[in-house]
Amino acid sequence: MTKYELRAVLGQNIRAERHSRGLTVDELSELMDITPGFLGLIERGERGITAFNLLKFSSVFGLPIDSLFHHNKVEAPDGVKVLHQKLGSLTSNFTERELTFVIQMIHGIRQTQALG
Repeated sequence: MTKYELRAVLGQNIRAERHSRGLTVDELSELMDITPGFLGLIERGERGITAFNLLKFSSVFGLPIDSLFHHNKVEAPDGVKVLHQKLGSLTSNFTERELTFVIQMIHGIRQTQALG
């Protein structure tokens, strides 16, 4: 598993745990002492977290740390799985800067679609 896949799994699991507890982004970010924007980046798998924050998530959720890394905790739809595989192979040799650029492009496309 690459660090990007690990971030995605961790982010999906954090979001699922937040939802299962009925917490908003604002509520969880306050409990974690991080900004709501940073929590959003974590949940989307766009940013990694420190060991300290990992321990805090574990404590807030009352879960062992390793449970936040279970790969199949959140099941992606088939179309997303295929896209994930294709993107993984296309971007496997990208630098962090190149990946950031691609993510910004995707955000721009989504914003354009929302406006149109």
